[in-house]
Amino acid sequence: MGGASFIRAPFFYIFVFSVSILSAQAAKKDDCLHSLQADSHLSRPWIKSQLTASDQKGVGERRLEAAIQEGGFEAVSLNPEILAAHQSQYTYEIKYPFLADDPYVEIGWIFSGLSLIRNSLMQTGQFPKNFELSENYILFYTLLERSNRFLERLIERTFIPLRSDRLQTFTSPGVHADGWFTAFYSVVMKYGVVPRSAMRETAISYNRDALLEKINEVLGSFSLIFLEARDKIAKKRKASPSGELTDIFETRKRNELLKEKNKTLTAVWAILEAALGTPPSSRVSLQKTFIQRMGEFKKELERDEDAEAKETQSSPEIATMTESHDELMSAEDLLEKSKFLDEIWVMVANYPNKAYDRLFEIKSSVTVFELIKNWEMPVQFLNLPAERLEALMAKALQEGQVVPLDADFTRDADFTSGILHPEIFQSEGLFNGRVDFTKLPKTKAELNRVMLGFPTHSVIVRSLDQPEATAPNVKYKVQATRSSQVGDKGYFHMYREWMLKNGYHIVIPKRLLSEAEQKVLDRAPIKVETEQLFRP
Repeated sequence: MGGASFIRAPFFYIFVFSVSILSAQAAKKDDCLHSLQADSHLSRPWIKSQLTASDQKGVGERRLEAAIQEGGFEAVSLNPEILAAHQSQYTYEIKYPFLADDPYVEIGWIFSGLSLIRNSLMQTGQFPKNFELSENYILFYTLLERSNRFLERLIERTFIPLRSDRLQTFTSPGVHADGWFTAFYSVVMKYGVVPRSAMRETAISYNRDALLEKINEVLGSFSLIFLEARDKIAKKRKASPSGELTDIFETRKRNELLKEKNKTLTAVWAILEAALGTPPSSRVSLQKTFIQRMGEFKKELERDEDAEAKETQSSPEIATMTESHDELMSAEDLLEKSKFLDEIWVMVANYPNKAYDRLFEIKSSVTVFELIKNWEMPVQFLNLPAERLEALMAKALQEGQVVPLDADFTRDADFTSGILHPEIFQSEGLFNGRVDFTKLPKTKAELNRVMLGFPTHSVIVRSLDQPEATAPNVKYKVQATRSSQVGDKGYFHMYREWMLKNGYHIVIPKRLLSEAEQKVLDRAPIKVETEQLFRP
C-alpha cells in the first residue's frame, strides 16, 4: 500500500503542475480580453490610457485643476450671477434676537427645538434678551433615556426565542446623540427646560464620540449579562420535562436583570455627570442659580449709576426678575410659562418617494418610555409635497412663529456668503467634458433613491422675502448656528428652490394644517425603517 502511494505520487504532481500551467495561460488570455473592455476590472492598459490622456491636457485645463487643488471645487465654481442678484433684505422678519457667539457649535436638533420655546418666552415680554436655555440639560437626559430604553428592550426579550441575527441586533448598544423633534419633545415633556446658566455646555457636549463610546461600552457589559442569562434559561428549558419554566424561576431571573440594569444606569449617570455636569436637582437650586446670576449682574450695574439707569430703561424686566418670577426657575414651571404648551406641534415632511397625505412612523424611534403611564412617543410625520411644506412654513412665519427645519446642508451651500441656492455652484465646465452632468441624480427623488440626499442639520427659519404679494416667496433667512463667523454674520439665505430640493422636515402648530390633513393624523401610521423613507 505504501509502495503504491510512492509510485503514484510523481504522476499526481505532474498532473497538478500541468493544470496550473493551463490555468495560468487561461487567466492570461482572460486578462488580455478584459483589458480591452472599459467596464471590466481596472487593468494596466486602461490606467495607461488615462495617463496618456492626462499628458495631452492643455494649459487652461491644467491651470483650472491647480486652482481646484489649491482652493477647492466651491472656490472655482461659484456662480457670479447668483451672487450678483442676491439681496439681503426681507419683507417679513421675526424680531428674534441672535444669540451671542459661542466657542462651541450647537447641537442642531436640540438648538432648533429650544428655539421654539425661547421664542415663546420672548413673546411674553418677561425675559431679558440674552436669556438662553440649556442644550446640555436636554442632551444629558436624552442619553440617559436612550440608555434606559436599550436596557428595557433587552429585558423585555429575556424569555423570547430569537434568531441569532436578531439577538445580535438587540444586544448591540447603539446609543447616539442625533435626534428628531419628537425625541426633543418627549424629553422636554418629562424633564422640562432650564436656563443655560443652570447647566452650561461643556467641551464634551459638542465632541461626543468618546462619551458615546464609554456609555455604549457600559451598556455592552449588560448585554453580556443578558446573553449569559439567556444561556442559563435555555439549559433550564432543556432540562425541564415539559420544556417550560416555572414562574418562580422567571421572576428570579427577571429581578436579577433588573438589579443589574440599575447598576448599569448608575454607571451611565456617572459617565454623563463627569462629562456634562450635574443637572439641577430642584426648584430651589434653580432659583439660587438664577438669583445669584441676576444678583451679580445687578451689582455690576450698581458700580456705574449711568449704566444702571440706561439698562433699567432698556430692560426693566431685569430689575424685577428675581422678585416676581422666582417660580420660573422650576424646570417644569419654566416650560409652563412659555406658550409652547399651548400648541399641538406636528412634524411635516417631504419624502418624494413615499406616498403623500400619509402618516409615517419610524420603527424603534422611542426615546422616552414611561412604564407606569405606558406612554411612548415614536417619531411620526405627515408626508406632503415639497410645495405644501414650503407654504406651511411661510404661514407659520407670518404668524410670528420661528420654524425648525431639517435639511441637507451638504448640498448647494456656500458657507462664505451664506447663500443656499441649487445653482450657487457651476460644475459643468470643471472636467473638460469628461463628466456627463445630464446623467447625474439631480431631483430630490433621484438623490434619495441612491442615498445621496438626506437631512443632515437642524436650523431655525425666522424670516421670509416676498417682494410681490401675488408671487411665490423668493427666500428665507435661516439661523444654523450661534456663531457669527459662519455664513452671512451667522445667517443663511435659503432660496425657495433650495428649500424645495433639500428641505425635509418642519415643525409647526397642528392648527395650521387643513382639515383634511388633520384627519390623516388620526389614521394608523405606516411603520417604516429610516432607510425605507428614501426608496419607492
